[in-house]
Amino acid sequence: MTWIDVVAVGTLVVWAAIAWWLTRRWVEGRATAEQFVVAGRRVPLGIGAASLLAAWTWSFTITTPAQNGYDFGIAGPIYYSIGGGLMLIVFTPIVSRIRRLAPDGRTLPDFIARRHGEAGRYVISALNMLSAGVLLFLNLNVVGLLFERFTSIGYQTGVALTCCLVLAYVLLSGMATSILTDCAQYVLISVAALLIVPALVINSDGVALLARASAGWGEKASLLSPTAFLKLGLPFLLMSWFSAFAYPSLWQYAWALKGDDARRAYLRAGLGWIPYGFAFGTLGVLGLAMGLQTEASSGIAFDTMARGLGVGWTGLFAALVLSAAASSCDGSISAFGALFMTDVYRAHLAPDATDPQTVRAGRVAMCLFALGMGALAMLKVNFMQAVFFLGAAKGAMLAPLLLTLWWRRLTPAGFVAGVGGGMVLGAMLFVGLRKAGVEHYELISIPVSAALGAGLAIAVSLAGRKSAADTAVEEQFGVAKVREA
Repeated sequence: MTWIDVVAVGTLVVWAAIAWWLTRRWVEGRATAEQFVVAGRRVPLGIGAASLLAAWTWSFTITTPAQNGYDFGIAGPIYYSIGGGLMLIVFTPIVSRIRRLAPDGRTLPDFIARRHGEAGRYVISALNMLSAGVLLFLNLNVVGLLFERFTSIGYQTGVALTCCLVLAYVLLSGMATSILTDCAQYVLISVAALLIVPALVINSDGVALLARASAGWGEKASLLSPTAFLKLGLPFLLMSWFSAFAYPSLWQYAWALKGDDARRAYLRAGLGWIPYGFAFGTLGVLGLAMGLQTEASSGIAFDTMARGLGVGWTGLFAALVLSAAASSCDGSISAFGALFMTDVYRAHLAPDATDPQTVRAGRVAMCLFALGMGALAMLKVNFMQAVFFLGAAKGAMLAPLLLTLWWRRLTPAGFVAGVGGGMVLGAMLFVGLRKAGVEHYELISIPVSAALGAGLAIAVSLAGRKSAADTAVEEQFGVAKVREA
């Protein structure tokens, strides 16, 4: 075993130990379902904003800005960081609204069930669980690739080790544990952005190097490159927008934060995310200025670190990405556990289950979920087309969700038709455009799916009439009270 193998394994072991210790310090007594699902509803503003920022900074978010800087020049990190931060900022009024409508909510499907009944819960639960699975798969894939590239341990062993260690601590308290690991990740990415990246710039005389090299870059030297906007800025903004609405953890934070802190936490996290994305994107811009040649620009961050600071710093940066991937993995697992406990076990399988029984069922479900996605990752199943296919399906839920929050005329039938029908039509469009060889078919299908979902939801709601049961549910839900206020 080489020294880099020891560093890789040691990073995961230390990460799991820190997560275990933090959970034991913060969570008093035996873990409850409330802690598993919404962290006991007592997350303060500072911890909430830091963990939100870190939750939105998964492993790809550390390496992808550098890839964009290398591929598109100076504008790449700018468009990427603004697009990612803007998504959290846009969530601010949505979170305020959902807290007013359902102050005691738990998950997004639970919220939808109160408004539109069990049919709406089924659709949103399926989408949220699929999203959690895809995110876990992608992060495990990153871990495996890091082990394959930097160590002699191998891809499958790295994935299996990560699954076991993450499960060892996330089973303690679900989302409460995930929030604490996100805070630890926030410290690590702050060290990288505020210390490692500036050290690289100073050591490589980056400002002077960039001034000399950018003279021959053409459009890549532009701060607002039109090419970068069309190929990166706009597509990434769309993908972030639609992906965030299907990301279950972002909704759970709305109920996990104390009192009125939710709105401010999302705003601070969004504004704070922007400089981090730009800092990591600097690695790619410097790599371009150094004249580095690489077959796959996705690894340019590590190549730039190796050239500018040496192998030791590169190993440290790889450990940072590994920690971010582990933190994102526990977020996906805890989100799935929350969905299962709230929207499957207590909603259907055992409505009268006690709190310990619910927690036990959730832990079993989390184990099966992690092992299943780990097995797919170990088999190196090509999931990328499934990711884009799911993106087309996600687009359909955006308009019905927003209409649920602000349009009282939306009926349960309209919601289900908008989400379900839009998903089917969007998926069919995705497959049709792909078979026809249409360029950028992934991105075209997402906004079209959103438009179809909106049209169906509005048309069915206007064509139908609310039943007495629908009106009773609405009154119980509190929409009328909010309107009067």
